[in-house]
Amino acid sequence: MIVSKNFNDYKVYLNKEHWGVIYRYLFQNDLANEVIGKKYILDNDITAIFLEGSFNAEYKDILEAHREHYDLHYTLSGVDIIVSKSVKDCNSIKEAYNESSDYILYEDNYDQKFEISQNTFCLISPDSAHMAMSKGCEYVKKIVFKIPIIK
Repeated sequence: MIVSKNFNDYKVYLNKEHWGVIYRYLFQNDLANEVIGKKYILDNDITAIFLEGSFNAEYKDILEAHREHYDLHYTLSGVDIIVSKSVKDCNSIKEAYNESSDYILYEDNYDQKFEISQNTFCLISPDSAHMAMSKGCEYVKKIVFKIPIIK
């Protein structure tokens, strides 16, 4: 996972077109007034999802991973707590891979914990199982971009 307040840091990890689509979306829209829970389909098959919430004990010790997408989380307000663990170190599958939704769930403990404060980005690659709004997250409003892997 890569955490930074500077979106330009992600130029190295995202292809030029993906970076441009997300950059334009972030800086040409009124993010404060977007609809929570709504999915926006952007160019290049990138999806933006607006979320808000806090820790839910139901997801304690649950980690998700993707095979076809990177996640780019951007905290609009509050502090998100994202936990993670390498997929190769996850042992217990809770829910088998769902190809149409591109996720697998593991029931496992995390070994890394990140605080993602306001105006901070967190890029999560498919080799990291993770859970956002983890224990300690009191409230966060955020955008998650689902960015397809280019093969």
